[in-house]
Amino acid sequence: MVKHSIFAVFLLTSLGVQAQTLCAAEEMNLFSCDIGKKVLSVCGSKDLSAEQGWMEYRFGTSEKLEMVYPEKRAHPQKTFKANRLYSSVEQSLIQELQFKKSNTTYTVYTQEIKGKKEAGVMVTTSKDVTLKCKSLKGTSDFNMLLNELNLDQVE
Repeated sequence: MVKHSIFAVFLLTSLGVQAQTLCAAEEMNLFSCDIGKKVLSVCGSKDLSAEQGWMEYRFGTSEKLEMVYPEKRAHPQKTFKANRLYSSVEQSLIQELQFKKSNTTYTVYTQEIKGKKEAGVMVTTSKDVTLKCKSLKGTSDFNMLLNELNLDQVE
């Protein structure tokens, strides 16, 4: 598989102080941000690639995880979808990682539109809720998710 990076690694360190992470030291921190007093993290195995490894969404605190998806570790091609929207005219880059659990859709996103940066998670049920990050861990790397893992596109 040819590995390529069309866009630079998307770092949002300008959102503020570095976020905590719910990923263990022996895991890859693909995305972590503080949302209020809680943390949202997307963690993966060190061997994560298009052919092997696992990835998990975690939400809660270091003392108590409120949600882990998927419940059993699995390769992200089986459990997640992803999308990247880029416009040079709009000067925007929007990156999304999505999964469904029961009747709820979770979309972890990063976006930069005309220099304004934002990240968070959109939770879609009968009503939409968006939780925005207060700070983001500097190792957020959606490029790997989108370029190398061959995830299905968000619909």
